[in-house]
Order: sequence, then structure tokens, then C-alpha cells
Amino acid sequence: MVDQSNADRRLDDVVQVITSKLSDDLPVKSLADLVSISVSRLQHLFRRTVGHSIVAHRKRIRLDRAANLIGRTDRSIKDVMLSVGFRDPSRFAKAFRDKYGVSPTEYRHMCQQQSDK
Repeated sequence: MVDQSNADRRLDDVVQVITSKLSDDLPVKSLADLVSISVSRLQHLFRRTVGHSIVAHRKRIRLDRAANLIGRTDRSIKDVMLSVGFRDPSRFAKAFRDKYGVSPTEYRHMCQQQSDK
């Protein structure tokens, strides 16, 4: 039986590392080593607790941060993409469109129109 409070602390640590090192592609093994559990155990605990995989969680955080930066700053889309850990512009654009229903450029225009009102 897993001590739930210990598991929660470990998952909190993993989420904190993912969030603080968003532009890094940390392997799941490195995250598991960080909290001293096996990769399969970490993946199981994470999915059971958070509701999706570590990779999906990292992608969600990256896209949320990208949307925030695109909507609130004048940084180039490419700079934003790289700063949140995406390396391939077409993958970034597809992932962004899948989540938000528009391209990063269209999203920026929508945000600018809302702020002009």
C-alpha cells in the first residue's frame, strides 16, 4: 500500500520540476529518479492522480503558458514557442490549434481585439 501523502508530495515535486523547467525535455526517468520511484510507478500514480500522463501534462502546461505569453506580450510566436519547450513550429501550431481552435497568430489577434474594446 502506498502512503498517499508521500505519493502526493512526490507528484507535487514532479509537477513543480516540470513547470520550472518547461523548456527542458526532461525524460520521465529523470523525474522518477528525482522522487526515488520507478518510471512505471510514477506514471501510474501520475495518471491515477492527475488524470492524464506526464507527457500530456507537460504539453498542457506548455500550451497554457504559450497562450498567456502570446495574448499578453509582443514576443514573437517563435520566441514564445521556444521558451515553452516546443522545437518544431508545425507541431507547436498543430498542438495550439487542437487546444484553442485557432492558430497562435489568430489567437494573438483575438486577444488584441478584446483588449482594444
